[in-house]
Amino acid sequence: PTLDRGELLGALLELAGVPAEDRRKSEWKRKGDALLAERMKG
Repeated sequence: PTLDRGELLGALLELAGVPAEDRRKSEWKRKGDALLAERMKG
């Protein structure tokens, strides 16, 4: 799904308020790192 700029900005602002120890942050990082690695492959 495509997010518009306002929706994306709002989501990032909410993410900034999530405590560092929240387990969701490590899940999000794992997923993001996997996607970035896949894109770097080619």
